[in-house]
Parts: sequence; C-alpha cells; structure tokens
Amino acid sequence: MDAAKGILILLVILGHLLARSHPDDGFITKALITGIYAFHMPAFVFLAGITSKPRGILQRCTQFLTLLVVFQGAYFAARWVMGSDAKFSWERPYWILWFLLSMAVWTALTPLIAKIPRTSLALSVLISLGSGMVDVIDYPYSASRTLVFLPFFVLGFTYGKAMLAFVSRLRLRGRSAVVAAALLVFGFLLYWAPDHRWFYGSRGYDVLDVSDPTGVVYRLVLQICALVLTVGLLVLVPREPGLLVRFGQRSLSIFLLHGFAVLAVARYAKMMAEDNRYVAVVIYLMLMTGIALLASMKPVHQVVGRIGTVLVPLVDRIVPPKPGSPAVAPKTGPADASTGDERAEQGPVGVADRTPPGAR
Repeated sequence: MDAAKGILILLVILGHLLARSHPDDGFITKALITGIYAFHMPAFVFLAGITSKPRGILQRCTQFLTLLVVFQGAYFAARWVMGSDAKFSWERPYWILWFLLSMAVWTALTPLIAKIPRTSLALSVLISLGSGMVDVIDYPYSASRTLVFLPFFVLGFTYGKAMLAFVSRLRLRGRSAVVAAALLVFGFLLYWAPDHRWFYGSRGYDVLDVSDPTGVVYRLVLQICALVLTVGLLVLVPREPGLLVRFGQRSLSIFLLHGFAVLAVARYAKMMAEDNRYVAVVIYLMLMTGIALLASMKPVHQVVGRIGTVLVPLVDRIVPPKPGSPAVAPKTGPADASTGDERAEQGPVGVADRTPPGAR
C-alpha cells in the first residue's frame, strides 16, 4: 500500500505541474491531466480510510488542524513574497490544504462509521451525489470536497482491507482483466472529455452548468470510473520494496511541501509548454522526481511530523486519551495513521503516512 501511495503522490506533483502550464492545449497534456485527476484524489482518500482507526480521534484531528494552520500561513507568506495580491483567508484552505480539513472531518466520523458500516457507505454515496444540489456547499471550509469524496473514505474504512486482500489474490488473468477495465475507463474519459472541474469535487451542479439530475448521473459515473482506476492502480503496484515505498511512507511531507516548488516554477512551466509541450513533460517528470526526493528526506519528514504534534501533549492533558488509544510520539511525528512500519524512523507513522494528497 505504501508503494501505491508513492505512485499517487508522484502523480499529484506531476498533475499540479501540468495544470500550471496549458492544460487545455494539446492532446498529451489533456490526456495526462484527465488520467491523473480522474482518480488520484479518490484513491488517496480510499487509502486514508483503510489506515484510519476509530481511536485517538481528538489527537489526530489536532494534528491535521495544526498542520493546516501552519501551512495556511506559510503558503500565503510564499505568495506574498512572489508578489501575489491574494488575500489571506481562514474560510478557504489554500489550494492543496483542503485535504487536511477534510481529513479531520472524516477522522471524526470514524466511530460512527464503525458502528453502522453498511449504512454509512450507502448514506455517504447519497450525500456525495446530493451535495451538488445545494448551492452553499462549495469551496468554503472544504465542504464540497469533504462530502464529494466521503464515499471513498468510508469504502476504504469499511471494506478497504478486504479489497486489498482480494486484489493480492488475483492471478495473471484476473489482473489482466482489471487492467483492461481501467484502460477502457481511461479511453472512455478521453472520449467523453468532461470539464476537469468535475474531478476537483469543489463545485455544485449549477456552477458546472448542468441540471441536478444530470449532475447526479455525471458524478456517479465519474465515481465509478475513479473506483475502477483505483483498483487498476492497486493491481499494477510493484510488490518489491523500493523508492516508491519511501515516497508513500512520507507522502504527507511531499504533499505539503511540493506546492512551494510548483508555485516557484509555475511561470516557467507555461513557457516550457509553449516552446515544446513534449519536452516540457519530460522536464516535469524530472522536477517531479527531484521534488519528491527532497521533500521525503528523513530530516524534512521529521520536521513536518513535529509540527503536526506540537499541540498534542496539551490536548492529552486536557482530554487524556482512553485506554487502548494509540500513543502519540512527538519525537517521531504524528500519531499512528498508517501501515505502521519503521515507526522509530518516522516512516509511515501518523498523518505523514496517511495523507497527502493534493488535489487542485
């Protein structure tokens, strides 16, 4: 699973670099952005659901919200240094930071989901489809994205481990069938060419210029496509440990920090795409790898982890964790959030392992 997260975080970086060029100009750029954005956030949310536990809720939510506050200020400071006139806002998490607020909400829901798993899954789908009909559910407080991607979190939390076990048991014929289905879905999306705003999950049906019934059908179809593509990725993930595992274990650090690099090269990305978009894609791939390598360095990852846990001891004093709740280790980073390997090294521990993410 760490390798899958490693692939996804690389796709996040590449997608953001592509989106800063000319995403509507040229087949290769459109195809790459469609393929990435069609499933990378649903897949991340699904994996986050798998690693979530209905314990230590307050501590983990504190970690997410602490990181949100710190990096909200850091990103607006970076924009100010770059000459942007963007106004600071607590109402709208900046760009990729919406995921932190949504993770806090989803994490808070895990005790309820654990009590009524099947009902929660059915309700999450209905809520996701119905949220687009309500105009006030939009960008502020990540409300739209939290509800739109909710079914993937609930699915991962309730049935994710069983799905991973099923995928791992597939033989060559079954794996080939899944990959073929994923390729068919990708081809369908290229043919359909939906507005990329559908993939972001941040807008209602009115803004997307469709009626409510049409919007429900579109969103449902796109969610099914995202699920098929996610399973296709899980089938293709290499089983041998390698650099992808490191990226997956430290995905939150990469997620939070890659945005600074993308902002720094944004204007050059457009110029490169204008000169030769094929050469630009090769350069983006090199940048993607370099950013991931730097942001996943052990000291960097440890700093991000410590930022997330700075308020956890205070929370523990005010509301002591219940017996059996996972202990928080400030020295190694955010508390248990993922697969639980190399905990002493601050590998996949805590938020840093479970989250990344970043959608546009």
